Amino acid sequence: MYATRTCPTKFFDFDQNPSVVLSSDQFQSVEHFDNSVCRIHFKTNLGILVVIRNFFLFSHRRPKNSKGITVQESNGQLFLSQRRPLEQQYFFSDIDVEIPKNLNFRSTVVITDARLNCSKEGAAWKSCGRDVCIPVAAFCDGIENCADGFDERNCEEINLGNDAHNCLSPFSVIFRPFSSSLYMLIGFFLLNAFFVAFFIVLAICSLGFCYSRKFYQGQLRRSRRTFIRYLRSAHKQVEDQAQLPETILTRPQIFDYLATQFSARRDP
Repeated sequence: MYATRTCPTKFFDFDQNPSVVLSSDQFQSVEHFDNSVCRIHFKTNLGILVVIRNFFLFSHRRPKNSKGITVQESNGQLFLSQRRPLEQQYFFSDIDVEIPKNLNFRSTVVITDARLNCSKEGAAWKSCGRDVCIPVAAFCDGIENCADGFDERNCEEINLGNDAHNCLSPFSVIFRPFSSSLYMLIGFFLLNAFFVAFFIVLAICSLGFCYSRKFYQGQLRRSRRTFIRYLRSAHKQVEDQAQLPETILTRPQIFDYLATQFSARRDP
């Protein structure tokens, strides 16, 4: 593998290492603010599997490079990344990978030695899905060489002894979707969002308390009026039911013994 003079010179041999990882973080340049790209050539005997992952959340790199990641096969076939979160393509011959400098989003390109028709391959190759085989050494190495991450499933332990993945990119930043500054930025936004949500909830509770108090007072007045009307109507009904006939209300003639004795003494 060779690179142009504007890119870091690295060497890679599929005969010794199963795959290599390119990270857009390795192609950030403060000297080149134009749409410059870095072209890297990969030589293969039978096939190459290319998996591209793009991470767009909190993209903050400037300036923005209008070009995208492209992979051109030696026979002229051109694969242009559509900047989807996950892209996979198999190539049958040598390829040239072009990575633009100063991308305003994070991207990783995993290039793995691959074969088709897994049934014809030996024990040194395992299926990666879609009839694509990759070397057994690429399984459980901490890097998702397969698009669906099939090579990293059900791994009891991760083999980090292979230095092939450190060829062009530090292993610690290969598959991290965000850099440390992005994690700090995300934490800052989450903290601010928490405070904003807290004050919004507090304001809603305050408004709700004020309106509920007014509503309760209004309901209380209406309840009092209703209760008073009920008492008045009930009192009237009781009075209507308590009225007695006039014959009963007439005062009866009661014999008054004292009055009779007094009148008898006055009239001898």
